[in-house]
Amino acid sequence: MFYDQFFSALVVILTAAVLGLKRNALSYPSGQFAIEALVLTGYALLKYVQLKAGFKGNKVESLPEMIVMFVLSCFCIFTNIYFLAWQTYIMYIELVLHLVAVSFCLGEMVMAVIALIMFKSLDA
Repeated sequence: MFYDQFFSALVVILTAAVLGLKRNALSYPSGQFAIEALVLTGYALLKYVQLKAGFKGNKVESLPEMIVMFVLSCFCIFTNIYFLAWQTYIMYIELVLHLVAVSFCLGEMVMAVIALIMFKSLDA
C-alpha cells in the first residue's frame, strides 16, 4: 500500500493529462468526455478512501476497515477496467498505467484477505 499511494496519484495525474490532450486533439461524442472525467474523479476519491481505510485497518488491526478496503478495491478495479476497455480513446500509456493499477489492487486484496484471517485468529 505504501507504494500504491504514490502510484495512484501518478495514475490520476497522468490520466487527467492524457484526457486533456485527447480532449484537445480528438473529437468526443456528446457527453462522453464528461463521463470519462467523472469516472476519473470517482476513481481518485475511491482510491483515496480505500488507501486510508487500508492504512488505518492495518495499523489498528481492525476488521471493519479492512473489509471496507477490500470492497473499495473491487470498485477501484472496475474503474480501472473502464479505462482499459470502455473509454472512447485508449492510449498505450493508459493501458500500462491501469494494468499496473489493477495489479496493485489485486495484490492489496490478497494481502487484505491474509490480514483479515490473521486479525480474526488473533481475536479468538
